[in-house]
Amino acid sequence: MKRIYEVLALTLLFLLICFIYKGQQRLSYNNGLGWDGVYYNAITEQIFQGSDPVSGQDPFIHRPGTPLLIATYARIYGTTILDSAVVVNLAGMYLTTLLLFLWLGSFFTKFWLKGLLSFLFMMAWYLPLRVTIQDPMATDAWGAVWFMAGLLLIPPIRKMFKQKKDGALFGYLLAFSLVVGIGVLFRESNTVLFLALFFVVNPFKVFKGFSIKTFTFSDLSQLLKRLWTLYFVRQTLLLFIPLIFIVLAKGLLSNHILVEKSDYSYIKTLFKWFYTKSLPEYLLGIFNACGPMVVLLPFFTKEIRVLLREKQELLFLLIMAFLFGWVGGSDTERIFFISAFPILLI
Repeated sequence: MKRIYEVLALTLLFLLICFIYKGQQRLSYNNGLGWDGVYYNAITEQIFQGSDPVSGQDPFIHRPGTPLLIATYARIYGTTILDSAVVVNLAGMYLTTLLLFLWLGSFFTKFWLKGLLSFLFMMAWYLPLRVTIQDPMATDAWGAVWFMAGLLLIPPIRKMFKQKKDGALFGYLLAFSLVVGIGVLFRESNTVLFLALFFVVNPFKVFKGFSIKTFTFSDLSQLLKRLWTLYFVRQTLLLFIPLIFIVLAKGLLSNHILVEKSDYSYIKTLFKWFYTKSLPEYLLGIFNACGPMVVLLPFFTKEIRVLLREKQELLFLLIMAFLFGWVGGSDTERIFFISAFPILLI
């Protein structure tokens, strides 16, 4: 019963923040579609009209999840695509916040603390709640839903792996695989959840006792033996199940899309931002994303080390978020925060 009241309070808080941001003016650029929204809108219109396959440009055509939801809502309720996008993305933001609240519950018991962290998340100016009203065709909200859903399933997978309960582990991995398989159709970066699985065994513990200054070939042999013992077991093969679902999802998608010719390349884009984004620009984006709390981190290094040492999948996801923030595009704060917000809030 207590959980119901907490969810009700969180819902009221969400509606209050929606009311606060209600006056946010919509973008006028490209008739309210913004920049990337032009491409997502074209995909949404084709889905709305029942086209199959759907054509579009890289990388947008590989993210048909949100356009499909918007087109379906518009068809059912007879609203415009832009108005439907507002409702669909706000719903995605609400689900993300709810899943975040539940996930925070595994770290904190006090409602006021979970509520405060959820409030800070919803109020962030660069996140989907405000951005949805300003730029309706943005797609981060639903990408975050599947990211949070996958993150919620990692702790029980860790527990079953540690207890060597293969049956329960297989069941959780199937659920996780379904979440990740669907999630990559909303945002390709959700693939990192699959990679994070291999850190639930806390692999960095194999380096304990070694020193870089005195490292020898004998130490290297011992280190490789530890890694072999840790990973080359029957259970580890089960961790590859999500990869099968990701490949199947991408294969299924390829049968329903046509990629328009363009000079876009994931690799070229990554290298472009790697070489052109300056360090001051990057650091400014990180400070924009995290706010004043950054200056507090040096005072809590012990607690941070303990958390990341015990849950090394969080360390991996945090490192990947820093990397995405650098090479993922111009809006560093949005890309970094949307990739790391559950960990940063803790």
